[in-house]
Amino acid sequence: MNRNILILLFSLLSLSVSAQSDTSILYTDFNYNIVDASKADLIYKVYRKDSASWILSTFNKKNIILTKETYSDSLLSYRNGQYMEYKNGKPCYKGMYIQGMKYGNFLSFDSVGRVSEIKAYQNDSLNGPTSTYWASGAKLSEGNYLKGKKIGDWITLYENGNLAIKEFYSPDGEILKSTYLTIDSMATTREKIESPAIFPGGMEKFYLFLAKNVKYPPAAAEANIQGNVFISFTINEMGKLEDVKIDRKLHPSIDSEALRVVRLSPNWIPAVFMGLPKVTKVHIPIRFNLN
Repeated sequence: MNRNILILLFSLLSLSVSAQSDTSILYTDFNYNIVDASKADLIYKVYRKDSASWILSTFNKKNIILTKETYSDSLLSYRNGQYMEYKNGKPCYKGMYIQGMKYGNFLSFDSVGRVSEIKAYQNDSLNGPTSTYWASGAKLSEGNYLKGKKIGDWITLYENGNLAIKEFYSPDGEILKSTYLTIDSMATTREKIESPAIFPGGMEKFYLFLAKNVKYPPAAAEANIQGNVFISFTINEMGKLEDVKIDRKLHPSIDSEALRVVRLSPNWIPAVFMGLPKVTKVHIPIRFNLN
C-alpha cells in the first residue's frame, strides 16, 4: 500500500478512536479508495486497547480477518507489540515488533496450525537461528543468520532424515563449501534438489510474450485507463498454468484482457523440491500503459 495513503487512512481512523476510545471502521476498495460498506474489498477496524496500545485489524469483504497489528500511538505511526497474519481466518504468521522493528522469533503456520518456519530477528534484520519443518513435524532445514546474512553451516533434510543439502557460509554470506545429495545419498546438483518455477528463458521472456499478445481494450484506451493488474496462477507438476485469477483489479475490460493473455502462456518449467516437481503459486503485476 502507498505509504501516504496509509498515513491518511490511519489518521482518519485514529482521530475517531483517540476521541471516543472505541472501535472505528473504514471501508476501502483494493486501490484504497474509501467506499460504502456494500462496495468494500477491505475493512479496517481500529480500537484503543489501553493508554499505550492501539489495535488495527484488517478484514476482507466477507469479514474474514487478514491481519492484526499493535501500534503504540493514536496516529498508528509504527508497530509496537504483537503482529498477526491470517489465512482463511486462521493464524499463519506471527511475531513481535518493538518501535517499528521486528524482534525475537517470527513463526509461520500451515493450514492446520502446525509450525512450518521459525525465524529470529533483531533490529528488523534476520539474526540468529532459523528452521523449517515438514508437514509431519520432521525438520526440513536449519541454519543461522548474522545481520541478515547466512553464516556457518546450513542443512536441508529429506523427510526421512537423510541429508539433502549442506552449505557452509562465510560472514559475508558466500558459500565456501557445499554438499548436495539425492535421497539415496548420491551426489547431485542443487538445481536437481530445489529450484523455482520459471518461464522458458526467464521472466523477461515471459513479459515479452505478454507484450506481444496483449490487446489494449478500446474502452479502457479511450478512457485513458492505465496501471497494474495483479495476477496469480498455479504452475502444476507438468508446468501448466492453472487457477489464473485477479488479485487486484484495475478496470473490467483490462482485467479480462490480463486473464486472457496469461492463459495463452506456454508451459513453464515446474518448480523442483527435494528432487521432485512441485506445484507452486506465482504472483505477478501486469502493466497496462498506453505509451
